[in-house]
Amino acid sequence: MDQLHRMSGARAASAILAASVAVAGCGGSDVNAALKPPPGFSVYRGPHAELAYPATWRLQPPRPDSLGSGQVVEIDGITGVGARPPQVILGETAKYFGSFQDALQANELDSSLRLAQRTILARRPVTLPGGRDARITESQYLDPGKPGTGPPVAVHTFDLVALGPGHLAVNLFARVPANDPQLGQISTLMGSLRLR
Repeated sequence: MDQLHRMSGARAASAILAASVAVAGCGGSDVNAALKPPPGFSVYRGPHAELAYPATWRLQPPRPDSLGSGQVVEIDGITGVGARPPQVILGETAKYFGSFQDALQANELDSSLRLAQRTILARRPVTLPGGRDARITESQYLDPGKPGTGPPVAVHTFDLVALGPGHLAVNLFARVPANDPQLGQISTLMGSLRLR
């Protein structure tokens, strides 16, 4: 029954996210206009991307990316289910010269190494304001946690890879316990991403 509950939560999360990202890509959004966050959200504006995140979450100071041509920012949610807070990581690289397929393959390799036990729930193209190519991969894995944090928790992940104007490449990764009430906030956050 517990496995069935986790998978039902995963399907619901997938449907919520699909709707939010599809809506974000519609309506001819002006990527040069300031993003207006929904109530209870703040806006992170990076050099080439912006998104809305829950105002109660902690925005960490941006740091240079590993290539030295962009930056990475982490946004940490409040402690959630099983002492595991949601987490969002946005990377922007302004000097990406590979193909979209190269970006997808590199991201897939990294994800398979970090989350070897994950189960892929869905892979699909998405449309983003300011984006040329974009794909999201949803997966779920069982996080055993640290000693003393309780039983293992099913964690849902969303991993979006996108190319934008010029040589811009963006990766937005989010993870949240599958039965955490903050899951809906992740959907709003992912759906707000805009490239410029």
